[in-house]
Amino acid sequence: MKQYPLPFLTVKSRTTVNPTIHIVPLVDVLLVLLVILLVTAPALLHTVRTKLPHAAAEPATPPRETVTLTLTASGTLLWNGEPLPRDALPERLAALVTDAHDAAPPPVLLAVERTVPFEAAAQLMVALTQAGITDARFLLDPASP
Repeated sequence: MKQYPLPFLTVKSRTTVNPTIHIVPLVDVLLVLLVILLVTAPALLHTVRTKLPHAAAEPATPPRETVTLTLTASGTLLWNGEPLPRDALPERLAALVTDAHDAAPPPVLLAVERTVPFEAAAQLMVALTQAGITDARFLLDPASP
């Protein structure tokens, strides 16, 4: 009986590996990038210079018939710059609504200092809502950051 060597047990001679760099694909990629550069370069160089207008923003002036309520850090409430006791606020707001008759009451501008607790500002907004004033806006200090 003849024995045949098993193919997975045979030792083959080792071939030498010759590391080479294939230059043709590298040159092809570089040529494509060069074509892309040559096509896009004129578009980048030809720009249109425009001079946009410069607008200076002026602070919006409130309408003539407004009420400014200021709440200071010390808890003082000012009605158009004049001190107002807290218990007199609902009466003043009710008079403001009834003076408007059929028209909407004038807008109320709220100026609240930054150090005032949120709860005090929220109570002021609740008082405005209970009086029936729906147009209340916050004044922002443009000079502060």
